[in-house]
Amino acid sequence: MELNRRLVELLLSRASYRMRWKRKAGTRLFDESTLNQQAVCAVLADYGYTQGLELDPRQMKDTVSRAVGSRPGKISGSTLRKFIEAFEMSTEDAQYLWDATDARSGEVTVMGTKLVKVQPPKNYRTITAQEIHHIGPDGKPREHRTNLILEATNLLEFYPVITSADAVSIEPLRGGPVAGKPYRIGNEFTAVNIRFSEPVRPRHVVSLEYKTRFIYTEESPTQFRRHVVAVDTLEICVDFDPECLPTRIWWSQWPGLDEPAASEELVPLRPDNSVTKVVQNLKNAVVGFRWSFESK
Repeated sequence: MELNRRLVELLLSRASYRMRWKRKAGTRLFDESTLNQQAVCAVLADYGYTQGLELDPRQMKDTVSRAVGSRPGKISGSTLRKFIEAFEMSTEDAQYLWDATDARSGEVTVMGTKLVKVQPPKNYRTITAQEIHHIGPDGKPREHRTNLILEATNLLEFYPVITSADAVSIEPLRGGPVAGKPYRIGNEFTAVNIRFSEPVRPRHVVSLEYKTRFIYTEESPTQFRRHVVAVDTLEICVDFDPECLPTRIWWSQWPGLDEPAASEELVPLRPDNSVTKVVQNLKNAVVGFRWSFESK
């Protein structure tokens, strides 16, 4: 199978991925041209531990055998994500793998590299936006969930999801599938279109939900913020893994994406290890939370 072939190719040919499993092979490494499945199991088990899962490498045996063994089987989307995240694959390599799947039908899509100079047309106004940001036990964003209620101002056929260049995948959960190929907007943002199940006529309302997963090639930011043109109600929630709690959190407002925060207020962490802020009738603003893991 093509996906299995590409995965084996990357694990053998990319020095950083190869070194990751070779360190786990120890004295079991006899032929550097052959992938050591036990070592790959150990890498995935270590990754599972960082995600709060107690996995024995032996539990991964069947999964790894189906993925990279001599008798390859189907690789699920969740298994492919584990390989991509466990080996900290580049966005380009992740794209190379996802391109060999049927996930383009709308299950998930990896952000791409085609450069465009203008943003997609905005044929809607945002009534409600809910942003839920999950921070994992390593202090890095694990995933992000967005819920939107939109009112069409002209005929609305798709919604452009615009996010940071380090976002690795967009998974529509409700509203419609991914349509077409992802593309870059400038040097900092990538986008992909979610096409609604049917066109939304002007003054009609539609809702959608999607999930964003991240791989950061550089140090991940200790903040989540949203650039708002206009929204009636915005809710931002950041929830932290109990293994990695911040020492301080601020609700902040920035004059622009490239400028320091203009106003901040300290906010307490709730008993469920999260912070939430709801603001209404917001226009032309950049708002969100930032946090610190350093000692006070």
